[in-house]
Amino acid sequence: MSARRPTILLITVAVALLAAAASVRLVVAPNVTKLPGDTDQTVQYAGEATLLDSKALQSGDTAHALRSGVPVTVDRRIRVASTHGDTAVLEDTMTVHAGEQSLPSSKTYAIDRGSRKGTSPPASTPTEPSRGALSSAFPRAPPRTTPTRTTTRRPVRSCRSTTPEPLGARAGR
Repeated sequence: MSARRPTILLITVAVALLAAAASVRLVVAPNVTKLPGDTDQTVQYAGEATLLDSKALQSGDTAHALRSGVPVTVDRRIRVASTHGDTAVLEDTMTVHAGEQSLPSSKTYAIDRGSRKGTSPPASTPTEPSRGALSSAFPRAPPRTTPTRTTTRRPVRSCRSTTPEPLGARAGR
């Protein structure tokens, strides 16, 4: 009878661990991966672009109509305005600064908090249609990566001659 006790104990522990794993997978994980109701992200991009110069086009100067190397910055803010169950209403405000011009835009979307895909908005909430437009703005889950060692690669200059030397020719030098 004493040999049965460890077996019963191991089976009980295994069942308890399986129940805990199932609850983590079915209850905890979906709630943790939902888009939080207090999300407020600001992203800034910067770079250069080639743009049409409207003043040059209006004056007929087509030779200088394209301006290259124009500094461009983008300020984008995405915040959750409200949540209704599994639906989040997002305000997406973006301003593009190109040269001397600023181009603001503001959109309101309804997305599913779990899948981050566009969905129908709650009643009496004016939004724009969204079908996957914001799925790239929020990561669904952290990427699964394995730890890797980063190295800096430098070009290696070869000092080898183009004509092969006979084996052992360098030994006598």
